[in-house]
Amino acid sequence: VPVLSNRLSFDSSQSSQHVPVECSEEVRLSLVQVVQCLVSQCGTPARLSPHISEIMQLVGRIGQDPFHEVRKIACTIMMSLADSHPVDTQLHCSALVRGLLSSLSHQHSKMRTIGLQALTRVSSVGSQPAILFDPTEVLKVVDGLSRDRASAVRQELVSSLRCWLELCASRRDGSPSTCSLLLRAGIVLLTDDNPAVGAAAYSLLCETGDKFLESWQHQNQPAASEALVDPDLAGVAATAHQELLANRCIPTQPKQPTLQCLVAPAARQPLALPSYPAPFSHRPPPGLVALVQAHMRVLLPM
Repeated sequence: VPVLSNRLSFDSSQSSQHVPVECSEEVRLSLVQVVQCLVSQCGTPARLSPHISEIMQLVGRIGQDPFHEVRKIACTIMMSLADSHPVDTQLHCSALVRGLLSSLSHQHSKMRTIGLQALTRVSSVGSQPAILFDPTEVLKVVDGLSRDRASAVRQELVSSLRCWLELCASRRDGSPSTCSLLLRAGIVLLTDDNPAVGAAAYSLLCETGDKFLESWQHQNQPAASEALVDPDLAGVAATAHQELLANRCIPTQPKQPTLQCLVAPAARQPLALPSYPAPFSHRPPPGLVALVQAHMRVLLPM
C-alpha cells in the first residue's frame, strides 16, 4: 500500500495541484487496477484495517487523476469500500467527495453518471451518513446535476434522490434542511425535457409524499373526541345550522347536536384546468401536496 500510494501521488513541485508523479496514463491505470484487486481480495475489514486510512486518502486522490479511465476505477473502488468498510467510508467521506467533484463535472456523461453513483454510495453509509450530518458538499453538487445536459445523468439523479429520501424518512436526526433541498431538486426534475425523467421524478415524489403524510398522521393522530373535520364541511355545517335556526326547523338548544342532522354539502364542481402534459394531467395526490406545503419556506425562500 505505501508503494502504491507513492507511485499514485501528485507532484508537489508543479504549479498545478493535480499533476501525477507517474506521467504515463497506461502505467497509472495499471497501478489503479492493482489497488482495485487489493481492495477486492482483502475485502475483510480485518485485513485492510491497518492501511484503511492510507487507502481512503489514495482513492480520494486518484479520483482527481487527469485520465478519466483512472477516475472510473476510483469510483468503483469507492463503492466497494462503502460496502465492505461503511464506518471508515463515513469517516473519510469528505475527502472522497472532494475526489469525486472533478468526475461530476467531467465532459463525458458516463463519467458523471458513475461519479454520481459513487457519491450516492459513500454519502449513505455509516451510523451518521454524510447526506444527513454533513450534506453541504453533496447538496452543492445535486443542484447542478438536476440541470445536467445529459438525460442519463438526470435519470441517475432520480435514483440517487430515492436513496437519499428513503434514508431521510428512516431517520429522525441529522440536518433538518436536507430533505427540503433534495425535494427542491426533485421538483426541478418534474419539468425535465425527457418525459421518462419527469415521470420518474413524479413517481418518486408521490411515494415520498405518501410516506410523509402517513408519518405525520401517525405522530399527530388526534383523540376520538378531537377528530379533525374537513374545513369545507365545517363551514357548510355552520351555515346550515344558522339557516335551520332561523326557520325554527330544529330546537334552539339541542341536547346532542350532530353534523348528521344537517344538510349534506353540495358536491364540488370540477375546475376547468388547462391541458398540461404528463405528469401534470391530473391533480397531485394529498401526500405530495402535504409534503410540498410542509417545506414551502425552503422551496420558495422569501
